[in-house]
Formats: sequence, C-alpha cells, structure tokens
Amino acid sequence: MLARIVIISVLIGLNSCSFKQHYPNEIVPVGEPSIATQAHFLAGIQEEYSMNWRKAIEHFEKVIAMDSSAPRPHIHLARCLLFLQNISEGVYHLEQAENLASQDDYMLWFDIGSLYHILRMKNNARTCYEKSITIYPLFQKAAFALIELDKI
Repeated sequence: MLARIVIISVLIGLNSCSFKQHYPNEIVPVGEPSIATQAHFLAGIQEEYSMNWRKAIEHFEKVIAMDSSAPRPHIHLARCLLFLQNISEGVYHLEQAENLASQDDYMLWFDIGSLYHILRMKNNARTCYEKSITIYPLFQKAAFALIELDKI
C-alpha cells in the first residue's frame, strides 16, 4: 500500500499542488485564521513534507480543533493517516474535506480527487477531478489524472 501511495503521489503530484504552485493554501475559508492556527498548519505542512507523519498529524489535529470548518487541514491529515496505513480515519477526514470544500476551488477538488485516486475509489476520484476541470477547464493536471485513473 505504501509503495502504491508513493508511486501515485509522484505521478499525479500529490504534495498539495495549491501550496506548491503558490495558490492560496487556505487554512480557513472565510475570515482570518489565528496566529496559532497558522503556525500549526504551517508546522504540519513542514512535518508532512519531511515525512514526519505523526508530528504532522499532531499539528493538523490542533488546527482542526481550533477551526473544524477548514477543508485543507482535513486533506493533509488524511494524507498523513494514509501513509501510516490508517485507512478508515484517513477516509473520514477526506470525506470531511469534501463536505467542507468550496465549490469554486479547483485545486482543492483536485487534491481530494488525488487521495481518492490513491485509495482506488475511482468514482469519487473521477467526480472530484471533473469538478476541478469544470471550475478551470484548462487544468491539465486534472485531465492527466483522469487518464491515469482509467488505467487502474
């Protein structure tokens, strides 16, 4: 399972493309996050990219405890949980992110779809990728992911 997560992550660029492409990696959808929320979110991102999954989980859980309405911490938490093979809790947080997602954030829908892709939940992944493309029709990364989805 871990090897599949790593391979698919590389293929479809899972490391929160909104963060890497300098799009807002929003912590909260409306209003300003507290300094503590921002600090824990950014610390979680740093730990996640360093593959310190357990430390990242601690930070993302603190962010969610401070503001449970933000979808992005749920996505990052789900990814870390999946790397630790905690599938059921990872799926729970993925579903939370999907329920909280803004209908106009194509990067967020792509990130959600990418995690469903890893889990081989093809219908869910397809729906999210298609939402991403509907919002931003020129988003080639989502179009490529749809092609890759058909290969599994």
